[in-house]
Amino acid sequence: MKRLVIGLLAHVDSGKTTLAEGLLYRAGVLRKLGRVDHKDAFLDTDAQERARGITIFSKQAMLTLPAQPDAEETTLTLLDTPGHVDFSAEAERALQVLDYAVLVISGTDGVQAHT
Repeated sequence: MKRLVIGLLAHVDSGKTTLAEGLLYRAGVLRKLGRVDHKDAFLDTDAQERARGITIFSKQAMLTLPAQPDAEETTLTLLDTPGHVDFSAEAERALQVLDYAVLVISGTDGVQAHT
């Protein structure tokens, strides 16, 4: 089995947690698709995160990609990182353990200062 650690990085309110929720839902890890604005996102568990509607602490979740005919099954550890500039040190710590980083850019907001 192949194992990869993938981190989602971007500026605040770009959709990192929403993307993570969608990936986990499509992989069958979640039965219900949570939303940050509804304060029921699976990865935003801290009371401060739910109250403020932002990710403050990096969170991890596991999902499995099914084996392809020519490749083995892959287990992904998905890291959702904070995007707010005040918590950038938390996101920088997550970089040390990543195999891959996915830069998320909001289609409506475009590239922001902290991107």
